[in-house]
Amino acid sequence: MKKFFIYSFFIIVICFSTIFFYLSFFGYETDRFNQIIKTEINNSKKGFSLDFEKISILLDIKKFTLFVKFLRPEVEYKSLKVPIKTLRASIDLNSLIKDKVSIKNVEIETNFIELNSIKKSALDLLNASFYKNYLNKIIKSKFKISSSFNLNDNYNVKNFTLSGEIKNTDYSINSNNKITNIKLNFVLKDKNIKVNSLSANLNHVSIEDG
Repeated sequence: MKKFFIYSFFIIVICFSTIFFYLSFFGYETDRFNQIIKTEINNSKKGFSLDFEKISILLDIKKFTLFVKFLRPEVEYKSLKVPIKTLRASIDLNSLIKDKVSIKNVEIETNFIELNSIKKSALDLLNASFYKNYLNKIIKSKFKISSSFNLNDNYNVKNFTLSGEIKNTDYSINSNNKITNIKLNFVLKDKNIKVNSLSANLNHVSIEDG
């Protein structure tokens, strides 16, 4: 009987070790936590809704954290649908055990977005006429953004960083002057914005890194 318990104990240890090893190095795709995650996000009262097919998880056993990649994510902010390329987050395992979701670090990247395809929804979301006026002067634009941030238990954002690329953009200053072929990269962090690789044409005059 003693040998049986020892043998069973070692079998259990080997099984758990195998599972932890597999999750730590290869990951696992599942839809088991879909409803929990969707409910927590959609009930956060921040105007966001999240849908996805399933998640791919990797385990960090030292931090007792799951690194989650959302497969086929769809994000909507109020009436604005955002075409997402990549959405990753780290989730505290303790929260899942309690049937809650504590999302700590989030990384998100969009596909390239045609501004005119979301312009009407974006204008509806803007309250200040100042910003609406500038947005209306953009004739066309194509852009993508990447962001990383942390969330507290109330889903308030901390340590927000935003970077992106803008291209194929034309802007009307007035009826006689236009800036065309605008292209640039930017990084927004700690309320400071840095622009680089800027190029454009102002009334057929080339602007480079200006």
